[in-house]
Amino acid sequence: MHSVAFLKKYWLVILTTIAVSAFTALPSFFFFQNVGDDFRGIYPVFNSDALYYQTRIQEISDGHGELNHPYFFEHKDAVYPQAIGAEYFLYGITKLFGIAAPALQIILDIIAPALIFLLTYLLLKRFSPNEYTAVLLPSFLYTVVMGGLFKPVNPQITLPILLLFLIFWVKLILDDKKKLRNSMIAGVLWGLLFLTYFYHWSFVVVIVGLYGLILLAKKSYAELKYHSIMVGIAALIGIPYFVRVCQGVDAPFHAETAVRVGLYFSHLPESYPRLMVAIVWFLFFLWFRHYYRLQHDTRATIVGVLLAGNIIYPNHQIITGMIIENAVHWSWMPILIFAVSGHYLFSVVRKHQPTVKNISVFFVIAVLLILPAWRLYTFTWKPYLGHYADGATEQRQYYADVFNWVNAHTQKDDTILSDPRLMRFIPAYTHANVYNTEYAFNLPASDDEVVERYLLARFFDSDSGASGVNGQARILWSFAYESEKNTHTIAGTLAIPYEPKYSLAQEREKIEGVRAGLVKQGWGIALLNKYRIDYIVWDRNEKPEWSLGRYAELEEVARIGDVSVYQFKS
Repeated sequence: MHSVAFLKKYWLVILTTIAVSAFTALPSFFFFQNVGDDFRGIYPVFNSDALYYQTRIQEISDGHGELNHPYFFEHKDAVYPQAIGAEYFLYGITKLFGIAAPALQIILDIIAPALIFLLTYLLLKRFSPNEYTAVLLPSFLYTVVMGGLFKPVNPQITLPILLLFLIFWVKLILDDKKKLRNSMIAGVLWGLLFLTYFYHWSFVVVIVGLYGLILLAKKSYAELKYHSIMVGIAALIGIPYFVRVCQGVDAPFHAETAVRVGLYFSHLPESYPRLMVAIVWFLFFLWFRHYYRLQHDTRATIVGVLLAGNIIYPNHQIITGMIIENAVHWSWMPILIFAVSGHYLFSVVRKHQPTVKNISVFFVIAVLLILPAWRLYTFTWKPYLGHYADGATEQRQYYADVFNWVNAHTQKDDTILSDPRLMRFIPAYTHANVYNTEYAFNLPASDDEVVERYLLARFFDSDSGASGVNGQARILWSFAYESEKNTHTIAGTLAIPYEPKYSLAQEREKIEGVRAGLVKQGWGIALLNKYRIDYIVWDRNEKPEWSLGRYAELEEVARIGDVSVYQFKS
């Protein structure tokens, strides 16, 4: 009887949870259906960062728990100031259940969307009991707006922690009972965010700071006490992260690495459209709060803090002068804030008579929810459909034999040079390192080394050699350039005059300068030994033009189907 009553009460939530989970999981099911009996353990890749995080999990297994540089043999001692808690959590799961990180990703694509949806539903229910918007808004966000929740670590691991923090923080504010418990749990969850994801914990700093100022203005010292406990617990748990950051600032090449990952100095907004939408939402809320007389509604205060934080946090550089790639890493978070706010605003309007004015307000809220998601380019329906066409591995199941050979015949941390596609997979599936990676810009090394590895890794390509690299490739300052362009361009047409530092022309000049230096050293195959290289793996399916057999300096040591393994004779 209890089960039947539960199903009758929550049937909509249950069905929507299944639908949200299926939205992310379906491409994997189609992949396995297409591959069928040919599947040999090479899993689909539906997110560009998936292999990066799987590589970091493998790096822990390889004994390099600092996760400074999971790809290169070099730089493993250069402290990289990044949170590593989520990777350790996933590593623990792989060991507990005896599964590989790529296999775990398929499971997470099923479980994480369901968990994230349910937690968002519970958060929205704290603001209003309205079942329909509490279900509709997050289901819309986690499907057609975000195109599914495929990305590991964030949002699959970190967003549930953030949502749990928000749930207990709101409980701390709204509930008169168990305040100490709620403040302690919220503090622990905030501390875990310090250990997992920068863009979540730093946003919490802003909204808790804003709410703390409100409490000070109201002289609510009892509430401040519980918030102080929460802050203290969070800071205590976050100590390892802050120690790592302090150490990383003094690491070699930190300044160059920081620029490559998007650290850019400007006092201008990074995204004018997002800023305008955030301001419109906040101004509309202020009018709404006054019109419906919500000055004493604590829930309205929390919503106001979230909307104010949505203005301040992504645009803190107006004061600090330092952009930290919020436009990239925070693209869908404003939509989540708007969903929470819209859910609350809808509930307020529904309590009033359906007059023309109230209906008009209801319509405006709907428009404010829909248009930002569309205008801010967060709709990813077309890329999502692309997941059904190719998971990047359907035709690469023969990689399994290559990885088995690497794990059986090479030493831990041996370095392999291959084509770029194969080098994406090797560190995630084996104990080996690689000669180069598309993530080199994101990790410790000098700008010169990043360029040199890029050029040398393409030594065997038909368009490489002395001719260098395709000038269109952005291997250094892609993020910095995007920030630089965004800060000085309004609506894509109106440009604020500035002197660019990270333009394509400047990157080309840098690349050509490094290439010229390599040529002076003698452009030949021996130059590959500038960085550690133990094996060269030639996949004839991917790079038929390499023809490694013509180089007298190399010898073939293994043949694995259409893949050959070479070493330098010396």
